[in-house]
Amino acid sequence: MTFVLTDAVVEPGLMTFPDASGATENLIFLFGGSTGRHGQEVAQGFKINVQTNAQTAIAPMHVRRRRPTVLVDNTSGLIYALGGYVDVGGEKEPAMPLVVSQTMEVYNPSANTWTVLANLPDFRSGFGACFQLDTADSNANKIYLVGGQNQAGDLVRTMWVYKVGTDAWTQI
Repeated sequence: MTFVLTDAVVEPGLMTFPDASGATENLIFLFGGSTGRHGQEVAQGFKINVQTNAQTAIAPMHVRRRRPTVLVDNTSGLIYALGGYVDVGGEKEPAMPLVVSQTMEVYNPSANTWTVLANLPDFRSGFGACFQLDTADSNANKIYLVGGQNQAGDLVRTMWVYKVGTDAWTQI
């Protein structure tokens, strides 16, 4: 089955390249990206019901960006967006370099809201991340952040853990 975002949901030129996605139950979520190859980052998002192909706009992220890392807590349905890139020049100066974002947000599909969480511990891109679920206590859930590159392009060899219950990062 093929899913296509319709003009009824996505205005032409609004989100040409959605960069992040997450899935819960029968829904696919698309958010972030840009309006084109050298376009401006977007914060908008959409959800698609895979059974009905119904497409609905969702609340925008607080920070416009492209290529955030996405993790899904399949127990609570929360979707985490970590980092990504922000173009400091926007559409007026598309040649400006992309800047790595430290922003982390969580989307609650039930409330249709994004909440800004503690910033990533350092500026890095291309990192690995995983979600550790604690089925007995959701406040004990953790996000691990590994490797990547810093803004200068140097390899980063540190590992961090984020504790959901305390909204804090600790180097491990």
